[in-house]
Amino acid sequence: MDGSGEMEDESKQLLVPEPLVAPRSSSRSVEVNSAGEATTAVPTRCSAWNWVLVLVAVLALCATALAFDPRAAGLRSQAKSKLDVVLGRSGFSLVERNSSKQFLEVKAANPNQPKELFCWALIQAGSGEEALMIMHRKQSVNIFGCDAWLLLSDFPVSFQDVKSVPVGAFNSKRSPWNSWYNVPVFLRAWAQVVQDPRFQQFDWTVKLDMDTFVCHKRLRAHLRASQVNPSEPHFWLNYDAAKNPGPLDFLGPIEIFSRGAVQRFKERHLQVCPRPHPQSQGEDGFMKDCMLRLGAIPRKDYQLLLNACDWCQPLQPGQCSNGWFVAFHPFKDVEHYQQCMGAAGSC
Repeated sequence: MDGSGEMEDESKQLLVPEPLVAPRSSSRSVEVNSAGEATTAVPTRCSAWNWVLVLVAVLALCATALAFDPRAAGLRSQAKSKLDVVLGRSGFSLVERNSSKQFLEVKAANPNQPKELFCWALIQAGSGEEALMIMHRKQSVNIFGCDAWLLLSDFPVSFQDVKSVPVGAFNSKRSPWNSWYNVPVFLRAWAQVVQDPRFQQFDWTVKLDMDTFVCHKRLRAHLRASQVNPSEPHFWLNYDAAKNPGPLDFLGPIEIFSRGAVQRFKERHLQVCPRPHPQSQGEDGFMKDCMLRLGAIPRKDYQLLLNACDWCQPLQPGQCSNGWFVAFHPFKDVEHYQQCMGAAGSC
């Protein structure tokens, strides 16, 4: 709304008091010195300007000295640093990035305040998932776009700073719905997740498949808008099974659990959640049932996932431009995954 005209008329009616300053005389006082000569007295406020000029001169000399002093090289480097202000859920933090690519973070918020996203994934070594993982690390996407991450695998995998935690051979069998009976292997994975104390430092633990593209900006926005207390046990139903093909409203490509839900799972799942027959259930169905048994509160956000079921037509990379959704699945090779990234834009 543009109300500039109305505000201008209104401002004319306001009586703004003038500042309380000493009146300025139009004539200068004339004094007579001891020699009988007439002199003009200099107003006091001119003396203040003299001090300002002196201060400016001193600063200029200091700057010149720094320019030629080799000991000041560090200061000049800091002066050229780029300062990034990062706005997070817990407040502001100031991040200084200098020319040596090293990072210094100075937090203005409570340093004990948890951050948001702790993400993990389980991959099979030597498979297309490992190739995707390498691309993800280079591009800082998937789990590597979160505040902290954990990579699990059947056998050890390493790339740059990535070293996976092995959980042993999968030995999972195909299910009738063209997925896997994979509860045993994911229970081994979850055992590693809850042993990692970092999950307690973050609001949300997010399990991602390697072939899932996720827009982290949208994910953070969805979770913040929910105003859910992450210290309480919550998990997110992510797929509208009533309107789309698929049996479940909680699917494995992206699974989101609050800190409180993971803590409850760690403490009680062995007593509360019965172990299914190894070849009778998928991990996402098991986790939904287990969370409900643990008393975790299901929250609905059916725009978390745009999914092509295992018997459906595959997603096209251009569909990742749909800004209503957070995650897109599946893109099982690097080429199509990168095309999805390009279509999604800034994420």
